[in-house]
Amino acid sequence: MGGQIVPRLWEQPGLTIAIFEVQFTSPEGGRLYEESGITPELLATLRGTDGLLHTRVLTTPNGRMLLQYWASFAQLHAFSRAMPHMAWWKWLLQHADQGVCFHHEVYQAATAEAIYSPGTPAVGPAAFCGTDEVGGKDGDGRSAERQRRFAEAVAA
Repeated sequence: MGGQIVPRLWEQPGLTIAIFEVQFTSPEGGRLYEESGITPELLATLRGTDGLLHTRVLTTPNGRMLLQYWASFAQLHAFSRAMPHMAWWKWLLQHADQGVCFHHEVYQAATAEAIYSPGTPAVGPAAFCGTDEVGGKDGDGRSAERQRRFAEAVAA
């Protein structure tokens, strides 16, 4: 069994994290959303999208959430200003008073770190960055060092 691993997040100095959540405040809202077909269209559209590093679809008590990792804010912004994203946004706004609501959060990382215990599947950054074992060549086992490397990559 191997040791802990760390993704080399400094390989992605423009890392942008986006969280999108649609919530259903009534059964009718959930039905309307399912009938809209947004989720399957969204997932198909995201495959191969320029700058999208990884997406995780999560189920929440009130709806669905997408956790996305982008190579840069500019690439996320370009995606959000194009079709079909604009159509989905319009649909959500039009149905906000019908049991459907949504929010999004966008974070541009200045420093970042992730660490995985032995046996953890490659989720999050481990799915799109190279990885090292803690104590190995690049994963020296010190959080402060990994944060410094990321900050230096962002500054460059």
